[in-house]
Amino acid sequence: MAGVLTGNSWRDFQTRYTQLPAAFDREHEAHETSIPLCINLKTIDGIDNTAAGTSALYQVSVSLFDLKFKCFFGRQWIGPAVPCGESKKVKYKQNVYFHTSLKNSNIVAVIEVIVNTTDELTGRIKKLSCGWGIIRLFKYNEELPDSTRTLPLNLQT
Repeated sequence: MAGVLTGNSWRDFQTRYTQLPAAFDREHEAHETSIPLCINLKTIDGIDNTAAGTSALYQVSVSLFDLKFKCFFGRQWIGPAVPCGESKKVKYKQNVYFHTSLKNSNIVAVIEVIVNTTDELTGRIKKLSCGWGIIRLFKYNEELPDSTRTLPLNLQT
């Protein structure tokens, strides 16, 4: 029979298990150093807010996914909720920073758009997925540049 979790034991459990481990067979591929990555989210286009209404708030979540082993791993990033108004475009303007020690072409970022609406009867917030997509983070057999060199990096503005 399962025991009842108290406030402290629940916090301990949540702290210990907030990060999903990578697939067991993938662990041998992990590098000793992590690879830093940044995804720049600017806008979300094509929002159909007729069902959600103009008071709906939209947010984005980003998760790492292993296509080969079909599992999520790491921590999920959930961005702030922003309004859309009458437009079909949400100006999001967020940088998502994360790192992974797994450099493989099967590792992708899953981007999901979520709409938050308020239930008129109960007043509770309802979250619904509007859609999702993937971003390939690594090319097949791609070599990352050596960041220990003191060469200037090309920045896009």
